Amino acid sequence: MSPDDIKEVTTRWNTAAAQTHLFHLAIAEHLSGPLRFRSERASWIIDAVTCLSAVLERPGTFASTAADLLAQRPYVTMDELTSERAALIAALEALCGPLDDTALQSWNLAIGLFAEFIAANGLHPFGGGDVRPPLDVATHGTDRADDARHRHPDANRGDWARRSNG
Repeated sequence: MSPDDIKEVTTRWNTAAAQTHLFHLAIAEHLSGPLRFRSERASWIIDAVTCLSAVLERPGTFASTAADLLAQRPYVTMDELTSERAALIAALEALCGPLDDTALQSWNLAIGLFAEFIAANGLHPFGGGDVRPPLDVATHGTDRADDARHRHPDANRGDWARRSNG
């Protein structure tokens, strides 16, 4: 990603995320499933993009942050990834106005970075994966290998956000 791409993503993200409640509702509105499920997915999307947009300029930190995020959720399918991407883009456009071709390209690049990481480490193409085993990459080089927070996707949701700001 170029510096201009990163600037587009972080600037638009900061604008949308400043309207937390409306942004959450806009994302959840574009997801499928029961309300609670959509709300939890919208929260996860907001938490994930908040963390990842802050580290786009640092590839090594991006990878470890992505690993932490991925360790916190069940495996996903391609359909779920596509749905979450569409919900995010629709919510951004609802709150910040339409994305022109350049802005959409920047967002596609940013989303693509995380999607590549998910494809390599957290994709469950046939669905049904409710529990994720701990990822070696998420705990490599840390003392968290036996930390229960990294073994269940819903445990201490958001705790990783405080640890990954670097």
